Amino acid sequence: MQPLIGLSCAADLERERNFLAKAYWQAVVAAGGIPCLLPPLEEKSQVKKLLSKMNGLILTGGPDIHPHYFKDEPLPKIGTVDLERDRFELNCLEFALEKGMPVLAICRGIQVLNVALGGNLYQDINTQVSDSLEHFQTAPDWTPWHRVSFSPNSLFARLY
Repeated sequence: MQPLIGLSCAADLERERNFLAKAYWQAVVAAGGIPCLLPPLEEKSQVKKLLSKMNGLILTGGPDIHPHYFKDEPLPKIGTVDLERDRFELNCLEFALEKGMPVLAICRGIQVLNVALGGNLYQDINTQVSDSLEHFQTAPDWTPWHRVSFSPNSLFARLY
């Protein structure tokens, strides 16, 4: 039986709709899974019931997580936030981690996972980290933007 993989969705708050970039669900299909787009449910009991049907969870990219989730005050240059999505994804992670469900966290998803596990974040790398690299490129998404290096003998170095 093909695994059901839940994918968190982004929100268009002005138009009151949720959406997901095609590449996310296509990757799940290509890997042999069945993608299930997850609406940002508010009730924890509903989130638990929905995720209990899933075999895995993918937290997708999107806006910043609100700083109050990592006990910080918003800085002037914070990006867009979506409190409804923040609550939903944190509830999803609570259930998934409790049940040992496989989780793939991408971009924003990595930040949500970090916060769910007690970590914190830089709200604005350019003002909070000296000598930081530019993280908002103006070139097409596929264009290499900065160098990446791997620690010798690390998993990433071996995979590369």
